[in-house]
Amino acid sequence: MRLVFDAHQEILDEFVYSFILNEEAVLSGTRSLFDEVYLPVLKQQGVKFVNMAVGGDHVAQVLYSASDYRFWDAHKKLDALLSELESGCRSFILCRSRADIEEVVQSDAIGIFATLRGGRPLQGKPNLNLLSNLRSLYRAGLRGLQLTGNGRNRLADGVGQSRTRGRLTNFGVQVVKEADRLGILLDSAQLSDSGFFDLVELTDNPIIDSHSCASAVCPHTRNISDDRIRQIAQKGGVIGLSFLAALVGSRADASGDAGKEAPSVEDLMRHFDHIIDVAGIDHVAFGPDYSAYKTPVKRDLLQGYANR
Repeated sequence: MRLVFDAHQEILDEFVYSFILNEEAVLSGTRSLFDEVYLPVLKQQGVKFVNMAVGGDHVAQVLYSASDYRFWDAHKKLDALLSELESGCRSFILCRSRADIEEVVQSDAIGIFATLRGGRPLQGKPNLNLLSNLRSLYRAGLRGLQLTGNGRNRLADGVGQSRTRGRLTNFGVQVVKEADRLGILLDSAQLSDSGFFDLVELTDNPIIDSHSCASAVCPHTRNISDDRIRQIAQKGGVIGLSFLAALVGSRADASGDAGKEAPSVEDLMRHFDHIIDVAGIDHVAFGPDYSAYKTPVKRDLLQGYANR
């Protein structure tokens, strides 16, 4: 059986916005926004599982995520998914256990894995870091954690802060250990090299990189080295190739001129082939990092959303 797994997608702007405007209809079971927004596209693409970021260090929904406390933003998005399920939507399953995964495989439903794209939602007040945020989101369905975005948070430094050579912070170490205990999959995408190798030493569990490419093929700051690729493979993890043009890059043409403006499928396959050579075919996947975002027009309706 062939199953298509999208290793990195942020929750769609359109879905969250529609939930805000139609919350009563969803809760009463008279309308399913997942069926309207997600199902047609995922079915057309043949996607069976989606690793869906419900929050993180930076979120696309800046218009209605005014609060700097990202915990509330992530909790609201998980609530939107859970409300759909509780109101009778059977088109998707929020995967929280092996049994849920097996049910998806045996049914027509789409499997959703809720994850964070950076650890800022786990931060408390400026002078207080508590693991209760992590446990609370876990209870609501969170099953994946990307530790950082490109910048710095209280867990670690992202690739944009690599010059500091900072390892995981004390709080970052606590989060990793608690995530391991709970069974949350750790994602090293966008984490600095120093933080990555610290993470590798801390956990005995498989880790993934959900949306990066190979720096040996395209030397972009966000791409990862062969050493990182090998370490992920040795732990039984996978690298999801990003479709972002800057990370894929392009081959210079035969005349030696600059590379093409837009990379091709062949350019992406160069990364695929390289990771196979370095780590084997079992450790490479696709993490497109591609979503059709739609920015709401009626911005006045969204004021104070994060505190509702």
